Formats: sequence, structure tokens, C-alpha cells
Amino acid sequence: MYSGSRGEDESGQPSEWRGGRLIYNPGQIVHTRHDRKNRPIAFRGRAITDLVHTMSSLTLVRHAQASFFAEDYDQLSEQGEIQSAALGAYWLADGRFFDEVYVGPRVRHHRTAEIVGECYRDAGQDWPDLVPLDDFDEHHVDQLLRMEGESLANDFPELEPLADQFRNAGDPADKQRAFQIFFQALADCWIAGATGDRVESWQDFRDRVNHGMDQVISANSTSGRNVAVFTSVGPITVALQRALNCPDKAALETGWRTWNCSLTEFAFTVERLTLDRFNSLPHLTDSSQWTYR
Repeated sequence: MYSGSRGEDESGQPSEWRGGRLIYNPGQIVHTRHDRKNRPIAFRGRAITDLVHTMSSLTLVRHAQASFFAEDYDQLSEQGEIQSAALGAYWLADGRFFDEVYVGPRVRHHRTAEIVGECYRDAGQDWPDLVPLDDFDEHHVDQLLRMEGESLANDFPELEPLADQFRNAGDPADKQRAFQIFFQALADCWIAGATGDRVESWQDFRDRVNHGMDQVISANSTSGRNVAVFTSVGPITVALQRALNCPDKAALETGWRTWNCSLTEFAFTVERLTLDRFNSLPHLTDSSQWTYR
């Protein structure tokens, strides 16, 4: 068992000893990492060497704000660059060091990770070489919107008024809202399989991301790994579903709430993936820096 007062029970749940009994404590989330000499420590600074087996930590980072509605969306905006630098500064101040860093294939994934890495290197600290992993690419529902949106609206009459609202919106804020509503409705059709073989299916997308998750989880048998993956909303949604075993629609609706440059953290072993924190922005203390797109 464990000799300390706080940690995780045998199922990996946060817990503490009281009167010789191990009590599950749902509000007490214990985050672990290793310091530079590979000694396990708690995020709050308390030693957890009493743990028989230290779980590993996986942080999925949604890319920082990209260039929405620009000719080339796949570039960070000025705000996105600021968000990325804030994340690097926060992790450094918190003493976070990573054993492995994976990136999806898009420029926005790489650039977010590169800016964070620049913060580490400028401070004279180690930052792992980025490992590209195409399995963490975003889904391609947006291609339906760009290439065949009007056609799809004709096929699905319920989408027609949403398509009209999007096309006719003039104010940038109104256009973003109209886009999100239309896009979510289109994604619902995609999950239901109603969009045919126009793009990668939901099932194929989910299988691809889970394959990437398997690669990351099994890449190293060492316990206590600290791993980061820079990716997009879709893969984060699949990881949430994997951890929570929730229905497709519930996973997708939850994933829509993911902020740019937010952190979704899991504890994991080869056998299990447990959600610790979803969609957090501890590095962006000014809410004016919070963006969805």
C-alpha cells in the first residue's frame, strides 16, 4: 500500500488516509511530475515517493489561435503567438519539464509547440525535439463546408437556413457565431454517417486518433513519464471519449468548448487513461485572451 497521507488509490483515484482507511476524495486531484533528477514530486511540491507505482502524465494542448477566415487559416494569429508564449512562461514558472513532445502535422500545431520550446531554451532549460505524429491531425469536416456546403444544405434541408445565416453574416463576430452553429450541425451529420464518403468518416477518424494515442502511451514503458501533444479540437474530443467512455454526441458537444491553447490533462498507464483536467487556461489570466477560433 502507501505510507504517505495523500496520493492515489489502487485505481489511480485521488485519495488520502484517514484513521487508517484510504478515503476517495473526488475534489482532490493529484498531479505528478519528475524533477530534473527524475525524482517524483507533486505539483504542489509535496513528495510522493510513497507511491508504489507513479502514473504518467499526458497533456493535450489545443493549438493557439490560428488565422480564422484568412486566406491561409493554418498560421498562428498575433494573439495565438501571445497565447503560446504565455504557456511556455507558465510551464517554466511551474517547473514543468517534459520527456516527450508530439505534434500534429499542421503549421498551427508545430508553431504553438515551437514558441513554447523557445521559452524553455531562452531560459537555458531543456525542451525535447518535436516528434511529428500525423494521427493527431484534425478531422476534415471543414472541407465539407468549404467545398460542398451549399450542396450539403440542399441534401439536408435543416442546414439550409444555417448556411444562409453564415453566408449573409457581415459583422466578424456574427460570422463566427453563424459559422460555429452551421459547422456543429454539419458535424452532427458527419457523426451520423450522413455525409457519405466525401471525407474521412467519424469512425475512421476516431480509429486514427486512438492509434496515435496508443503509440504515445506505449512509446516508453517507463512509469512517471511527462508527455505533451500539440493538436486540435477533434483529437482532444476523441481522447475525452476514450477516458470517459461517453457517447459520440456528448463527446463532440463537450469538445466544442475547447479554448485555443488550453490544456487537457490525463494520468495514464498502458492499461488505463484517466482524465485529470479539461480545457484549463492557467497561463491566460486575462479573459480577453481566451478564444475559440
